[in-house]
Amino acid sequence: MSKDISQVRRLRKTLGITQSKLAQQVGVSQSLVAKIEAGTTMPSYEIGRKILDTLEMMMSDIEEHNTVKEVHTTPLIYVSPNNSVGEALDLMRKNAVSQLPVIQNNKLVGSVTEKGLVKNIEILDRDDDVEKVMENSFPILDVESRLDLVKDLLNHYPCVITSKDGELVGIITKADLLKELK
Repeated sequence: MSKDISQVRRLRKTLGITQSKLAQQVGVSQSLVAKIEAGTTMPSYEIGRKILDTLEMMMSDIEEHNTVKEVHTTPLIYVSPNNSVGEALDLMRKNAVSQLPVIQNNKLVGSVTEKGLVKNIEILDRDDDVEKVMENSFPILDVESRLDLVKDLLNHYPCVITSKDGELVGIITKADLLKELK
C-alpha cells in the first residue's frame, strides 16, 4: 500500500467527507471506519486496500484539476466594513454561504462568519456595522496557483479568496472542491 492505514483519518478529513460517506463508498460499516481511525482494530488486507484505494481515487478526482481557476466560484460575494450585520446576514442567507470576505477599496480587510456572528449574538444588533464583528482575513491565492495549495489551506480556513492580476475575483470553499468528485 502506498499509504498506510494510519492515514485514513487524515485523508478523509482532507477530503472533507464523513466516516459514513467513506464507509458507504467502500461498502463497510461506519463503525468499522471509526475503529480503524481510532486504531482499535486492524482491517483485513482486502478491506484496508479498498479503503485506501477509495481515498486515493477521491483525491485524484480532485487533483484532476490543476489550478485554482478551475474550481473557484465567481463573482465574489462580499461586504464592506460599514455594511450592517443585517445586510451581511441577508446576503449569507440569499447565497447559502456561511462566510463572507470583508473588502474595502479592493483590499481584503477581514471576514464575517456564521461562527463569529453566533459567538457575538448577545451583543449584536442587525443595525451594527460589520466592522464590529469582523474577524481575520481569509488567505488569497492567484487563480493560476496549484490546486493542492488550496487543499492544505482549507484544512485551516473556511475558504480561500482568489485573485487575478491583483484583483479579488472569486472564492473556494470545501464544497467547491467536493463538487469535483465524480
